[in-house]
Amino acid sequence: MGIAARTAMKLGKSEEAAMLVAAIPVSRLRSGLANVALQLKLEADDKDGAFELAREVLSRDLVPGIIGTAAELARELGRQRELEEVILMNPEFEARIQHNPEILWELEKHGFDVGDLRERHPEMRRTRRRG
Repeated sequence: MGIAARTAMKLGKSEEAAMLVAAIPVSRLRSGLANVALQLKLEADDKDGAFELAREVLSRDLVPGIIGTAAELARELGRQRELEEVILMNPEFEARIQHNPEILWELEKHGFDVGDLRERHPEMRRTRRRG
């Protein structure tokens, strides 16, 4: 069903994609389908629903592409602290940032205070994004 939803989005068939994604429990949405579901909510001008969806996904899985959209929505809705708590409370958060520094850079780019994380993880202090 996930492939069908992504294909429907690519073909510009938002209504069909929405029906397919709606049939999938939020707990089963991973990065690709979560992005499709998030895009559908935004196209329907449902910012609160999009934020809630992003928050739910990020509480389970740190998806760099969703972090940016969620951060933007959180700023617009005045819910930045809530989003930060959800991300930092993710049980896999610290392990993921050690293996994927892109997540840390993504958070920093969107205004998250990552100073404490850099102090706790010396290997993260040495790596700086270039460009």
